Amino acid sequence: MSKIVRELKLLPEFAHLYPGLAANVWIRGNVLAQWLATRGSAEPWPAGGGQIVSDRHFEFRAAALPEFVASQ
Repeated sequence: MSKIVRELKLLPEFAHLYPGLAANVWIRGNVLAQWLATRGSAEPWPAGGGQIVSDRHFEFRAAALPEFVASQ
């Protein structure tokens, strides 16, 4: 059985807001979360665990992981 994951890619016009994150490259949502957590930014996290990034800055899709990856 495949596992569905959410993927996203940074739109080029917003790349300057995310230095070090490549634009137009599909990445899994958990990869972005890890990147945000380790980026060392002085910007505080939103109170109450709210939205970290703007939906306008990214394109989203659902993708199925191959069965051998999903089972790991």
